[in-house]
Amino acid sequence: MTTNRLKTYIWVQAQQWRCTQLNLPIYIPHKGDESAGAIIIKIVLLDGRCQVFSQIRKTDGTPAWQSRSEDIKPLEEREADDYITRRLKSDPDLWVLEIEDPKGLYELDGGIV
Repeated sequence: MTTNRLKTYIWVQAQQWRCTQLNLPIYIPHKGDESAGAIIIKIVLLDGRCQVFSQIRKTDGTPAWQSRSEDIKPLEEREADDYITRRLKSDPDLWVLEIEDPKGLYELDGGIV
């Protein structure tokens, strides 16, 4: 089954707009392929911890997010950065978004698996 998908750079622009509306700082430390690059979102909690989510597709093609940690528990930021560095080495087309969100205002646009 084929689904229509937004180009990655358009989806990223939409996330920048959402973060602006929520008054959340967002950074893009790595830009990947503009059309079809995968995405990692790092939500920085500003206490030395963060949450990391990788964009995936379910078997039916719907978007979802996979947490880097069990039970979506925050990771030490150093551990998250090491993970992202390893992923970038194997996938240079990957996009990385960092969002400073200590209050939990940002919502992912798909379920978490």
